Amino acid sequence: LIPFTHPRIVTTYNELCMRGLQADGGVTLLKQLKEGPIDPCIWEQVKNCRRPKFIKKMMSLLCRFT
Repeated sequence: LIPFTHPRIVTTYNELCMRGLQADGGVTLLKQLKEGPIDPCIWEQVKNCRRPKFIKKMMSLLCRFT
């Protein structure tokens, strides 16, 4: 068997959500959600996409070092 350690939840969240889903700055997500009401479950994600670019950069740096 190959030794395997599970990734930490915080690291996984940062890699997948903050970097993977936000690769284009959330433009695609906002474009898809523009036409209708926004579900409360994804409201935080949408708020993050609407933030200015410099704030997103600061959040990314903070997530990287925590």
